Amino acid sequence: METPTFSDPSNFRSAHSVLVVDDNPAMKYSVARNLRAVGYRTVEASGGAEALELSEFVSAVVIDVHLPDLDGFEVCRLLRARRSTAQLPVIHFSSISIDGFDARAAAECGADGFLAAPVDTAELTSTLDRLLARRVQADAIVVAVDDGTPPGDRSGSGVQSVVDQMTLGEKAPGS
Repeated sequence: METPTFSDPSNFRSAHSVLVVDDNPAMKYSVARNLRAVGYRTVEASGGAEALELSEFVSAVVIDVHLPDLDGFEVCRLLRARRSTAQLPVIHFSSISIDGFDARAAAECGADGFLAAPVDTAELTSTLDRLLARRVQADAIVVAVDDGTPPGDRSGSGVQSVVDQMTLGEKAPGS
């Protein structure tokens, strides 16, 4: 599947929040600042437990491998195990990578990418753009369930029906 393109990267990026996780304040600040400079909104966390709490509210996670409470690999495994975050793009980074071990471990736990620190902003940006564009496209495919309406002739009623069906189980009892 080809990655979709977007005509206005800053508009696309401003619609997404990226969680930056690192226990090193200077590194966390640097990565978050660089992402904001290219148009992404950012949220910051200093550990794995905090990252798990905040992951429900972001579009992607950029996480250091070595954290004081849970390492980045375990955080990724836990994100993949939760339905609400299973498809969340996760990019690991590390300044202490031994012979590619961290890159292999990142792939094995389900991460979408691995970068060596100091993180190259252009590489991180292009990776996030690609992963988020794929996720937006995949989400659009899930919503555009075939309701028998010819393509190009959708008024939105079929999509609204799907949304209504999806939320029926989420309504409070007695409502």
